[in-house]
Amino acid sequence: MARRNKAPKAKEPEIDDDILDEDSEVDEFENYKPGMAEEAYSGEEDEDEEGEFEGEFDSEDEGDGVGIYEADDWDDEASASDSDSEDDDEGPSMLQKGLQDIPLDTLRKAQKALKGKGKEVDEDDGLTAKERKLREAKAKLASLQRAKGKAGAVESGSDSGSEDERDEKRDGRAQKRDNKHAGDVDEEAVNAELHSKGYAFLPEMLEKERSQLKDEVKRLSKLEKTCKLVEKPGVTAQREEKELQLSKVLNRLSSLRREQAEREVLSKAKREEREKREQGKGAWFMKKSEKKDLLLKARFEQLEQSGGKKAVNKAIEKKRKKVAGKEKKSRAIIENSNRGSRGDGSKRRRVV
Repeated sequence: MARRNKAPKAKEPEIDDDILDEDSEVDEFENYKPGMAEEAYSGEEDEDEEGEFEGEFDSEDEGDGVGIYEADDWDDEASASDSDSEDDDEGPSMLQKGLQDIPLDTLRKAQKALKGKGKEVDEDDGLTAKERKLREAKAKLASLQRAKGKAGAVESGSDSGSEDERDEKRDGRAQKRDNKHAGDVDEEAVNAELHSKGYAFLPEMLEKERSQLKDEVKRLSKLEKTCKLVEKPGVTAQREEKELQLSKVLNRLSSLRREQAEREVLSKAKREEREKREQGKGAWFMKKSEKKDLLLKARFEQLEQSGGKKAVNKAIEKKRKKVAGKEKKSRAIIENSNRGSRGDGSKRRRVV
């Protein structure tokens, strides 16, 4: 049988009798005061801690990365989290109370504004400057097209009427407009009176222009007779142009004088009628035929003042020939139509 090696028995530690103090009869608590034990304990603890740290820093393990003890911040973080949670709990409650105090209309408007703002931000995100300008130009063009479409259908032709008349038909209300489109007689008369006062300088200016053009036509007529054959077409063209301008000025002058005379006659008739009404006469309104006769009489009186009775007879003869020519033309048309209806085979000929 193999021998088993027995393990040596460990020596029992010897007790040092010198650790314990021998009994003495001296009273160790004779000079004891309350609090001395705590002071002594705290002092020993501080010395032990200082010695322990000094030993650690002085030891060779300083370079081995031994850390210094630091107190944990768990308590502080816990208190901070508790305070944050309390604030978070209080925040929604305060917000809810504030929202309950605000009227519903205000909340609805704010919600719509926020939605619209968010849409604009989402639409504008990711767009370059060129794309943004293109979008703005398209929006502007669309607005212009909508504004143009509101004007209604475009009318063309002589029966379309003026722009002011179309505006009045569309809007349904009368507006201030040009005198030639005015429908009210009183408004037309007032505007004509104001127009005559505002442009009172026109007859004098046209009279000066007439005299200048007349002298120019006379000079060009003499030059046309004495100029070279090569220069004659140019001089003739200048003379004809000046004569055309002179005729326009004369027509304008005659129309201004006629309008002035008609206004004076009508104002005189209104003044006389007003005086008669003040004396007790009833209301009387001038008819179109009476107005026409009154204006024709005033025209002949003006001709008699400027050219005498000879000018009046000349105007009457001219008017008679014009009326006779119209009657002759209408009579020839009637005869030709009757001949064609009889069916005698005769050809219709044109009457010159």
